[in-house]
Amino acid sequence: MSLVLNIAGAAVCAVAGAGVCAMILNSKNRRREDVRRREVEAQLEKTRLTAQQEIAQLRAQFDQATTTQRQDCNLCSGISIV
Repeated sequence: MSLVLNIAGAAVCAVAGAGVCAMILNSKNRRREDVRRREVEAQLEKTRLTAQQEIAQLRAQFDQATTTQRQDCNLCSGISIV
């Protein structure tokens, strides 16, 4: 009977060891994924800021162009053709 108990005990220890190893590996993977997620979020935020700056520049250029166009139209409307 003690042989059966020894085998059962060894099997329980093996399963418990495998479970501990799986938990350790899972923890390492989770930390690695968290680091990667933070890196991606930082890059995304950087890209958002760059896009917002570009949008602001394009708006300023558009406003300047439309202002210039309005001024040109106002100048043209003052000219009378005889």
